[in-house]
Amino acid sequence: MLARKKYLMIFIAGFFAVNISFCNQEGWVDRLRTSVSEKLSFFDAFRKNPGTVGSVAPSSRFLAQAITEHVKNDGSPLRILEVGPGTGPFTREIAKNLGKGFLMTIEFEKVFCDFLQTDLAGYPNVEIIHASILDWDETLYPEYFDVIISGLPFKIFSSDDVAKILNKYEFVLKPGGVISYFSYIGVNTLRKIRSYFNPQQKQEDQELFDVLAKFESKFSCEENTVWRNFPPACVHHLQKVN
Repeated sequence: MLARKKYLMIFIAGFFAVNISFCNQEGWVDRLRTSVSEKLSFFDAFRKNPGTVGSVAPSSRFLAQAITEHVKNDGSPLRILEVGPGTGPFTREIAKNLGKGFLMTIEFEKVFCDFLQTDLAGYPNVEIIHASILDWDETLYPEYFDVIISGLPFKIFSSDDVAKILNKYEFVLKPGGVISYFSYIGVNTLRKIRSYFNPQQKQEDQELFDVLAKFESKFSCEENTVWRNFPPACVHHLQKVN
């Protein structure tokens, strides 16, 4: 009971900390309606499975704009894969810049899939798949996608599963394509403090760090920080070498 109360308090803090500017924009009523529905869907999933949601609040529009930077392409239509969209803050940003491109989004939580099906009903070139990325058959899409947006909280997976997921990303990404994902600022420090008292956790954290570092070493990397998010986040863009 105490754990659930703690999660609830964290969620409420995140709910009010996310910066959403409605009233000075056109269509703010629709945006407000979508935001409330999004928060309720997020809270429902967070309440039922806090360990698999991996966050305390939906990502801000500022993080959405930063992580989808490589989606804004004036050339040929892009094929985009999004994994772990949640309530779709990145998905909506992608969809409005998609043009004649194609977006496939894979989400494990059914409540999020149901929300996205309704929220994105006006985008026929967006395909929403209810599945785990670990069960998704990447061999059907060799070097198919131009951009991959990953919203997965890698910390909830084992290092072996993270390696499998990253290998899937690499397999389906075109040469010259970009993988974008984010991590929360300060999480590594908190994990180091926690692992100081738990040797097994320290080993697991190191294994995960090694998997990510090895994967990133094969790409051209850039990072930028988004402070206007709860919690603040670092966005990683990895470009596949031709």
